Amino acid sequence: MVCPTNEIPNNLSSYASEKRWYDSDVDYDANGRLSELFKGEKNLPLIPQDKLDNYLKTHLAVFPVDRSSFPEDYIKQADITITKPAEVAVTIIGGNTCWNSSMGYYYYPEGQKPASLDEANVILLFPNTQNGTYAGSASSAGVSNGDCVKLKYYPNIANNGDKSGATDIFPANYRIGFVLAANAWSKRFGKWTHDRKQRSATSAEMSKDYLGKAYSKPMSAVYNIDGQVLVSFEDDNDYDHNYSDLVMTFQTNPVDAPGETPDPKYEFRKTTENVGFYIFEDQWPSKGDYDLNDVIFNATYTKVYSTANNAIYEEGYTFKPYTNAAKAEKLKSGVAVKVEGLKATDQIEFFVKKPGETEFTAANFERDTRNNIIYLTDNAKSNIGTEYMFNVKHDEALGALYKEKKVKIKPFIYRDVDGKRLEIHIAQEAPTKVADRSFFGTEDDASQPDKNIYYVRSGNYPFGIFLDGATESDMTKLFDAANETRAIDEDEVYPKFKSWVENKGKKNQDWYK
Repeated sequence: MVCPTNEIPNNLSSYASEKRWYDSDVDYDANGRLSELFKGEKNLPLIPQDKLDNYLKTHLAVFPVDRSSFPEDYIKQADITITKPAEVAVTIIGGNTCWNSSMGYYYYPEGQKPASLDEANVILLFPNTQNGTYAGSASSAGVSNGDCVKLKYYPNIANNGDKSGATDIFPANYRIGFVLAANAWSKRFGKWTHDRKQRSATSAEMSKDYLGKAYSKPMSAVYNIDGQVLVSFEDDNDYDHNYSDLVMTFQTNPVDAPGETPDPKYEFRKTTENVGFYIFEDQWPSKGDYDLNDVIFNATYTKVYSTANNAIYEEGYTFKPYTNAAKAEKLKSGVAVKVEGLKATDQIEFFVKKPGETEFTAANFERDTRNNIIYLTDNAKSNIGTEYMFNVKHDEALGALYKEKKVKIKPFIYRDVDGKRLEIHIAQEAPTKVADRSFFGTEDDASQPDKNIYYVRSGNYPFGIFLDGATESDMTKLFDAANETRAIDEDEVYPKFKSWVENKGKKNQDWYK
């Protein structure tokens, strides 16, 4: 659809006085959604979605949505320099805004930047950049993340919008600028229906504030991530300044056509920390031999976070079962974990690494999504040394990013007894809703569920214990075959254990060493 010279498309109502915006050559519907998108070519392929997701992750590491620590060094106005003849494409990768804003581009020879936005020849690129992510905005969305458009170079555009001679090739030594017109699309949603005169441009001294007055502070960011140019915008000079209202990539053929852009000073780090050991007496509700070495496993916690703002993007746990060297397989106990802190948008993956293997491989663990239970193995005493891992990828594209551990665990062991689910948790931890509670108060169990007392025998002796921060070397006595079937509360085995129990864990916290 070609707009007559010096006219503005009807739906772009707030452009009434802006006579140098020229319409897209592509038709678009009542929501401003383009009828035709760029589908990629051999020498200018589309960017794979997983890469787009990673670019957005990186962007949010540099420009956190919470606006508390956005990096001043990267909020710079900088148009893209084309150093050699090139094709150019733009891809939307994300955004979070209440506005239905319009995106345009303009270009000029090196050293001939327009004096103001009013003197730039702006060509409409995306009529409505609302992607539907902001609460309630889906019905007014005009783009989807991943939408890509190939730019056109009009050599005669300065002649009252003359589009003759259009080509896909931009000349060398040209600069391309972008401008986001806040709420310029007339089909808006909710209470965000008023016209805005905010214009956020990538060129220095060309932006306008919400009153339409010249605004000199940068309202855009342009930078390079692993060779990929990103452009992002702040659409309101009077609000959050998170520079994440619209985020897009800028790609070229040849790939080295753009001039240098600033690299963000960030990196993602993966760290692993020891959580500790869990030990259980598997004969509950009977105290049995009370050796507390029937099922033993270690847990470690891993996270992937950004050094830019310490936001956590991934976190997970690995469990490694052990057993006493002399342990005969009397009872078959499974290992499961109740997971807390998961959100509906989180993605969860499962992995396993068998003894002798160096890498984890994908696995399919049984999962009870209603009760947030992951069943790692139905027999902890088989394949001793096998490691079981689950990893949670947070949906960081929009909303607040996590800066503290969100995913928490409550591991336990279980088995079926005459069709009833028997669970053994660490002391004072309630069972899951799947467990049969008829076992409480039988044999040696002294649990009082009505008082939130669980998995202890007389004297408050626990059937399951979490040893916070304990290491494999700390478990030497529990692994020792000589201690199999010897009660853990015998003085000669662990002389400090009784005192630890009697003082409710406040004294002799290293009793097991």
